[in-house]
Amino acid sequence: MVNQNVPLILSGLYEYDFASCAYNILRNIGWDLSKIDPNDKEKRNITIGYIQRDNPDIGQYIQLTISNLVDFYIEQNGLVENEVVLRQKDSITTTKPLKIIDKTMEFEFRGVISKLIISTDRKKWLIIYSDGRVVTKGLTKNLYDDSFFMMFRNIDFANRRVLIDNLENMRRHIIQSEKIGWFVMTEEDSFIVPIIGEGFIKFRKSSLCSLTPEDIDRSYLWEEYLWPFVQSIIVHCSIN
Repeated sequence: MVNQNVPLILSGLYEYDFASCAYNILRNIGWDLSKIDPNDKEKRNITIGYIQRDNPDIGQYIQLTISNLVDFYIEQNGLVENEVVLRQKDSITTTKPLKIIDKTMEFEFRGVISKLIISTDRKKWLIIYSDGRVVTKGLTKNLYDDSFFMMFRNIDFANRRVLIDNLENMRRHIIQSEKIGWFVMTEEDSFIVPIIGEGFIKFRKSSLCSLTPEDIDRSYLWEEYLWPFVQSIIVHCSIN
């Protein structure tokens, strides 16, 4: 959940979350976890998801406990409303580092965020971490290769003229790109590509090599995946 009152572009933020939160809650109440490998995150989360699905009361207890733990650390650190920029199920992003993180279940520090870009509808966001990682949230479809988001690391926010050039260069790079993987969306075992004049077509992975960049509606990637963040940059810079 994005704070509705913060600016669309923020810098110098801090991210915290609970490691293996649902697993640890189940362990603390004595649930039999002998068949779960705590070090295999994907399988662990899938199994715990099944447990919550098959035991609604336990699922509700886990979610309520996680919410209460987040509330607890917000209160313990005296955070006010606009100091919590993002709040997800078991994590928060804040404008200042937390001093208290090790009472009850540890609220682990995950990293410094160099830049956060929030879409104008506040339903999507892009995070650039200080170590160079780029992560997006809220996008409707998964992409086979989302490495193009790395281009946001090269934007110069300090100079408006340079910034506009950066954004236009990004748009041209996308529209002219020959990287087929950028334009492929994944849905379970299907690979979906926007084809000019045909719309969205499903392919087998082995058939993707038959496509050429000229077959693909490359503007779709710009409009649906990059424009929400580019728009926010433009709006933010126009009022600052």
